Amino acid sequence: MKALKIILASLVFATGFAIPALNAQADSAPKKQAHARPDRVKQLTEQLSLTADQQAKVKAIVDDEQAKLKAIAKDDEKRVDKVKAVRQESTKQIRATLTPEQQAKFDQSAKKRPEGAKKGKGKKEKSED
Repeated sequence: MKALKIILASLVFATGFAIPALNAQADSAPKKQAHARPDRVKQLTEQLSLTADQQAKVKAIVDDEQAKLKAIAKDDEKRVDKVKAVRQESTKQIRATLTPEQQAKFDQSAKKRPEGAKKGKGKKEKSED
């Protein structure tokens, strides 16, 4: 009986050290950012031939968008509507920095995206034959 108490006490003692260590490890693990699009400025630069000034403006817009989306990710209620609103505002701001020719290419590019991506549902699912 005494041996059982010692084993149980040792187990409780060891668990007391293991749990905080596991929590610390989980906190330091890299987290995938929701809605992260780090290549967006590069993609738009290549697609629309953005000037350096336009790149700087678009980068600031994208950075602001990411900060807002990160804050929204923590709020479960009405998240989809908030994300959609932030993206629409960012698109409007980016479009305002473009020349008319670039705006036409930008608009055309938006039309080419899969329908699911426009609705925030990712890639289109393949239909079964």
